[in-house]
Amino acid sequence: MTRRTAYTFTALLSIAATATPAHAIDRVFRKSDPKPAIGSITSVTKDDLTIKPGVSAAVKIPANDIASVEWEGERPQMKIARNSEKSGRFEDALTKYAEELKQAGTKARLKADIQFLIARTTAKIALADPKRLDEAATKLEAFRKANGTSFRYYECLGYLGEIYLVKKDATNAKAIFTLMAAAASADVKLSARNSSARLLLQQNDVAGALKEYQAVVAAAGTAKTAAELSRKYEAMLGTATCLQQQKKYDEAVKALDDVITQVSPQDTKIQAGAYLRQGDCLQALGKPKDALLAYLHVDVLFSAHPGLHAESLFHLAKLWKSVGREDRATEAAAKLQQDYPNSEWKAKLASSGG
Repeated sequence: MTRRTAYTFTALLSIAATATPAHAIDRVFRKSDPKPAIGSITSVTKDDLTIKPGVSAAVKIPANDIASVEWEGERPQMKIARNSEKSGRFEDALTKYAEELKQAGTKARLKADIQFLIARTTAKIALADPKRLDEAATKLEAFRKANGTSFRYYECLGYLGEIYLVKKDATNAKAIFTLMAAAASADVKLSARNSSARLLLQQNDVAGALKEYQAVVAAAGTAKTAAELSRKYEAMLGTATCLQQQKKYDEAVKALDDVITQVSPQDTKIQAGAYLRQGDCLQALGKPKDALLAYLHVDVLFSAHPGLHAESLFHLAKLWKSVGREDRATEAAAKLQQDYPNSEWKAKLASSGG
């Protein structure tokens, strides 16, 4: 290769490295497929988004099948922020998302998505920190009102409904569940019914809640998607919770075993909830060591769900002491104090002398 040829080749490489691609490159990661859909996102609605992969036909992806989106032009730091959220390092994720929001410039879709991720992460924190509930509700409501055609819309409603449930704000919770019930997708409709059942349970209408949960299990009996199956197992967990409330502990334990063995490994929140309720029932049946094992599952495997994790630590702090392991009880209590200082479970442990 001559000196001139080498120079020309180097220049071409430089141009290629800095050139803007003719088509935007977005990546949509789906829950149903390990391979991302790659191309240009051409349209977005609250029910789905459409991505055009080069010369191939456009692909429409349902909103409930979207795990995450990497937008063309986003910085590599966004992936780090998402990983922080996924692994439960929520404050770190919030800091990184805030910085990326500043850097997003005029990229409207990227900015909207980051605003949602900030609201969602704040909601996850608030589920174990009552002092953050109003902040979470404000951010989620702001996103909902400004992004009525976002593929994140119904996910936003799901978190918003949960926040209102924790706040015991029945009026706003009902309003959100009504919006969810109007969704086109079956799993969002089922989710609305599950959430309505939770509200009935919160209002001590155990019979009404049980009826709703059983209706969801029946409706999802011919589930066609992973999302619909998740709603089914969520309703099975709710059914077991109702049985627990009715003091039918043996029936509840069996129902919870079914949830734990059948639910997808990806449905970690449902698994965590099932182990918690299993621990409650086993305690009621006078089996503290078995209950300990159930709560330990949540502590070891599902700490990315703060509200549920804090609850497990409360029970572990009490149960370790009951089986003569003061050291482990102290360790669990210290972890609850350090990780969830504003949690209701930390307050309950303190008031019980733990």
